[in-house]
Amino acid sequence: MKLYLSHAGENWSRDLQDGEYVVGRDRYADIRVSPADVSARHARLRIAGDRLFVSDLGSSNGTFIGGVAVDPDRSETEAPPGSTINLASLIVVWTVGDATRPPGSSHDLVASHTYFDDRQGLVGVSSARIGEMLSSLFDLIAMDGRGKDFEDEACGFVSRWIPCGRIALMLDDGPGTRHKVAGSWSADGEDLENVQLSATIMKKVCDERASLLLADPSLITESSSDSIIKARLTSAMAVPLFDNKRVRGILYVDTRDAAIQFERHDLEILTATANAVAIKLSYWEMEHELLVARRIQRRMCPSRIPDMPDYEVAARLVSCFAIGGDFYHVGEPQEGKVLIALGDVAGKGLPAALTMAACSVLLPALDGFCDCPCTLAERLHHSLEPKLALERFVTAFVGELNLATGRLRYVNAGHVQPMLVRADGTVEKLEPTGGPVGMFKEFSCSGEVTQLAPGDLLAVFSDGVEDATIHGDEFFGRDRAEAVILEHRGKDLTGIIDLLFEEITTFVQGGHTTDDTTLLLVRRRREWTEPS
Repeated sequence: MKLYLSHAGENWSRDLQDGEYVVGRDRYADIRVSPADVSARHARLRIAGDRLFVSDLGSSNGTFIGGVAVDPDRSETEAPPGSTINLASLIVVWTVGDATRPPGSSHDLVASHTYFDDRQGLVGVSSARIGEMLSSLFDLIAMDGRGKDFEDEACGFVSRWIPCGRIALMLDDGPGTRHKVAGSWSADGEDLENVQLSATIMKKVCDERASLLLADPSLITESSSDSIIKARLTSAMAVPLFDNKRVRGILYVDTRDAAIQFERHDLEILTATANAVAIKLSYWEMEHELLVARRIQRRMCPSRIPDMPDYEVAARLVSCFAIGGDFYHVGEPQEGKVLIALGDVAGKGLPAALTMAACSVLLPALDGFCDCPCTLAERLHHSLEPKLALERFVTAFVGELNLATGRLRYVNAGHVQPMLVRADGTVEKLEPTGGPVGMFKEFSCSGEVTQLAPGDLLAVFSDGVEDATIHGDEFFGRDRAEAVILEHRGKDLTGIIDLLFEEITTFVQGGHTTDDTTLLLVRRRREWTEPS
């Protein structure tokens, strides 16, 4: 069996008989190699006739067959004929018999380019040049424009730091989709929309995350409309747009000028630029997805408060991020009763928002099947607990208001104490009657009852009201919240909410709060209809 090894543009080979061979930097390794990211005893190769078996020996940077990681816990994995093996940044291609090159493999490509993986260190020239361009790179990444404006600008940026003739930025529309030119630049204004890179190049750059400097540019394209031969290219580079999660596309650069020959430091500068651009594009994609998620989440809160002639109801939810974990619910009156609820999912961001969405769906669904708030809270717990992460739970206030009598049956599942402001200005707190939903395997709660008399105001809020802070040194606190609500209890409910949120904004000096903030107000009118 013949092994072809390649690293950083250097290539060599070994003829091996049947048996086992340890590959690594160790002086006693059977196949000793020098790349710094290869472990001392990185992998074991076992040759049996025309079959090759690979074992990872607990390497730091991994062993891959055809881009798939070899499990270090497995005794060995067979490499398919013609497959490429990566030991960190070291490339190994193999063949059996009389062939001088692995048939149908990418070894011809390997032998004709300088290969760079950004997990390797930079050469000194690259480090110095990247340091010089950082300020301009930050300006590029800070651009507000989206779409082709940014992508064209990114290509123009590259042209200012790497002398070249043409630049194309190619992006996919998601994993597994075709790459298309999204941005371009050329010295003579040439249209690069039809540039198509060869399947071999695409695989090398996208699947193996390799940056390529091609000594033979004739390998770079398959496009009949943009023939490299007709273009008379003298040097070309193709690097991955890697956003720390996946390769989103390719940044391609070439030149017709015989006086320009790209070097390794150009390849490294292009790779660093491509990574920064990819992260920016990923951020915009995530921002768009969050805006969509925010709209969806907003629709999960009641779009309208049902008409209840003897009561006023108002609510507001403000998330500290694009999406959050607070929710509230005001159901449609059924048999003279209405369900009101407000909850707060532990944590922030997407995990909390997903739990919030589940609560928003479950509450109205359970409302028609539960005879009291306590039963509803128990069923909510049993629905959520098996699916929640250990650190995830929900505090919630769930109440059933009898619209004729003002009787309020409620459960406080570990939530901030709602305040009940009586018409005469006295304040009562509705204490917890059970633990948070989903915190423990078992859940128990007790139901309590209070009465809303004419003029009474119920204020239910999340802990984001009390915990509003600037630097964590001082908090808005419950006393301030109660004082605002108490002082303005006779005003329109929307006005009370406006005043409280204005006070919070003033307290945090116009900055963002550190938690979602939600307030739900229910007031029984002083003039009300006597039940028949």
